Amino acid sequence: MSATAPRPAGLTIGMVLTMLQSEFKNISISKIRFLESKGLVVPERARSGYRLFSNEDVERLRLILTVQRDAYLPLKVIADKLADGSLSDVLNAKEEPEPSPRLRSVKADEGKPQDTVQLPMDRLPHEPITAAELQRRTGVDAEVLSGIVKAGLVELDRLGKYPPQAIPICQSVRILTAHGIDPRHLTTLRVTASRESGHVEQAVAHKVAPDERQALMNDLIAAYAALHHWVLDAATKNS
Repeated sequence: MSATAPRPAGLTIGMVLTMLQSEFKNISISKIRFLESKGLVVPERARSGYRLFSNEDVERLRLILTVQRDAYLPLKVIADKLADGSLSDVLNAKEEPEPSPRLRSVKADEGKPQDTVQLPMDRLPHEPITAAELQRRTGVDAEVLSGIVKAGLVELDRLGKYPPQAIPICQSVRILTAHGIDPRHLTTLRVTASRESGHVEQAVAHKVAPDERQALMNDLIAAYAALHHWVLDAATKNS
């Protein structure tokens, strides 16, 4: 009887999933495979073809997922920073991540600084929030909030609550209204966003895997946000 070949050392993709699930609730095998397809992690292969991850691979995945979750960096930027060894600096605050433009803060009437608005969004709650909670988090008053709703920038759900995205939207509008820009003048933003969302949906339609689809969608949204920033910047300087 021939001796049984020794089992190759390494972690299967299922083991890796189990190790990461407690920290990243939305992690899935398809997500790990997607990151591998982008060259962000390169596990070894057993003779049978199964992926075998090392502990270093797991830590690399943990770093990538943390930066995606906390800093909203596009995959292209993550790949570049992995290549030059600077990705962990993003989390260590040695450099400021700039996935897209930031709006400077303005002081509230009480003299307290308004939170900085970051695009893509800062970490948000997972559930809809009440008007009172939205006002507490953003500093907008009832009149401004009403103007935001009338402009179509946010929509209430059937229970009268606001989506998490309403937080950075209201923060942005508060900065604008503090300098005399009326929410009514922002109606065209909703029309533009609806048109661009259609373009994004078309661009990701060929992606079957949910994680791959969402990753591409995030990158396209970040690109649109940056485009708006620089086109407005150029128009302002040329006016």
